[in-house]
Amino acid sequence: MNMPKLKLFFLVALAISVLGGTPAAAARELYVFAGAGLMNALQAVAASFEASHPDTKIVYNFASSGVLLQQMATGAAVDVFAVADQKTMNQAQEKELIIPATWTNFAGNRLMLIVSRDSNLALDSLSGLAGPDVKHIAIGNPATWCSSCPWTPSSP
Repeated sequence: MNMPKLKLFFLVALAISVLGGTPAAAARELYVFAGAGLMNALQAVAASFEASHPDTKIVYNFASSGVLLQQMATGAAVDVFAVADQKTMNQAQEKELIIPATWTNFAGNRLMLIVSRDSNLALDSLSGLAGPDVKHIAIGNPATWCSSCPWTPSSP
């Protein structure tokens, strides 16, 4: 198991121990609200986690971090809140939706610049996006834009 998966495994295991899960306990569901970008990683560790914790079934809710935060703020049942967005975690703490002592940084966002396989563009930095040969730029949802990036969608 690689380090990010191992960290996720221990994060979920920590949630179980904090919530009082024991092998002798009745079967229970562990509600994990996670950013959509974490879906593959979390699902990859789910089987091994559930095998070592047969009394626990993981129930996932994958969405954008802002949507998850809104759901938590309106009372959704959440045991683990996992997003790769520092700004959203800060907001969750400010709104007292998380227990600060349980906050563990285990993932992060990284801006990626990619071009289509059949493109002739040779982009090696974001400044290349301002070039005359660039006709279209696709970005993710501006409402969930990278909060740690020094620019906004309107100023690449």
